[in-house]
Amino acid sequence: NTLSFVRCQRGIRQEKYAAAWFVSRKYIEAIPEIEGVRLRKLGTMMEAASFVMLEGRGEHRPVSYKSLDLLDFFVVHLSWYERRLVVATKRNKELGIVARSGLAARVLNAAKSVKKRPNFIRRKIVAVMPYYARGRGQGPSSLPMRTVYLNATLTTVRQFARPVVCVENEFDFSAVSSFQLFDLLYLPSPSPDKLGLASLLAIHRLINGLPFSRHESWWRNESALPIGSSKGAFRWHSVDYIFYTEADQLPTLRALAPILRLIDSDPQHAIILPRRALPLPVSNDYQNEPFLTETEELQTNTKLDEILISDLIHNNATKKKKVACCFSGNKADACKQVGLIDRHEFASRGLRLFRQSPDAFALLPGEGNFLKMIFRPCIYGAYIPPRLGGLCLK
Repeated sequence: NTLSFVRCQRGIRQEKYAAAWFVSRKYIEAIPEIEGVRLRKLGTMMEAASFVMLEGRGEHRPVSYKSLDLLDFFVVHLSWYERRLVVATKRNKELGIVARSGLAARVLNAAKSVKKRPNFIRRKIVAVMPYYARGRGQGPSSLPMRTVYLNATLTTVRQFARPVVCVENEFDFSAVSSFQLFDLLYLPSPSPDKLGLASLLAIHRLINGLPFSRHESWWRNESALPIGSSKGAFRWHSVDYIFYTEADQLPTLRALAPILRLIDSDPQHAIILPRRALPLPVSNDYQNEPFLTETEELQTNTKLDEILISDLIHNNATKKKKVACCFSGNKADACKQVGLIDRHEFASRGLRLFRQSPDAFALLPGEGNFLKMIFRPCIYGAYIPPRLGGLCLK
């Protein structure tokens, strides 16, 4: 194995949560059917698609893994950048418009830096994402930006998988129907925040060859569109692996084959979870907008120096061609939110933001609680494969 994945210990699901996961079709075949009545349950939110996958159901028990090296497998949570811009400009509507004006181009440029994988591997994998743009739904994202996020996510996942988009209304179905997709699923769930769980229900049925019926009480009956696959359920027979993500995340993998080998080592139980990286708006993103760079949010973020990954490689004394960002401490804590610090502490420790390319977002080197803005830092170093001892495994 060339990656630093370790098995997660038992713990609360919220600490493992990344709004994304990677499994074998055998995992989906092994879990009990998702009860449609859960779509009517109060409190079921978009996150349920991940939480249900991490809970033991019936006789099935998931075995989850995360990497000790952030750069082995992570997702960039795009809409959080927009949310931090909202924080920065909350008292100045015009400044908020200026801040968002170049965001679409920045998002799409960031999506182009992901390495493309061979076709023979991509044909085995689907990347499934729920998408809702008709109304406000959850989160602060503006409606035009949701389409931008979807396009960026599709650009990224196409590098290693065939994309599947799940929608819950005719408006979104029509908007996405011209996209080049492996499948487009129409899932008229009771409300938009149930679409994540509805997507998981659909994945389970399509993998197991189970039918959909509009007469089931949890589906809305406001459209003549067929519920489920719009391109034919038969094509799901060719699917060997399923990657799930929300439609505002850019997945980055150091290597794909080791992840698939880890899944294949226990296909009915192994679930691989990426790290979730935080993009932050900094002054370098808005050098021509001094009023924006002077906001408290950007001033706080810019106190953290930033560096390109390529420069980290160049400056490393061992002259290695790759960089790691290791989560230190006991391996038993690999998937836990321990040692959390805020951005001010990141700055005082000299922990620098990193960019994968000049056009990419500045990312915080760590993972943690987005709402409280406290994170567990990872530390840069020369990448050493696990077969040679592994920097992050020491």
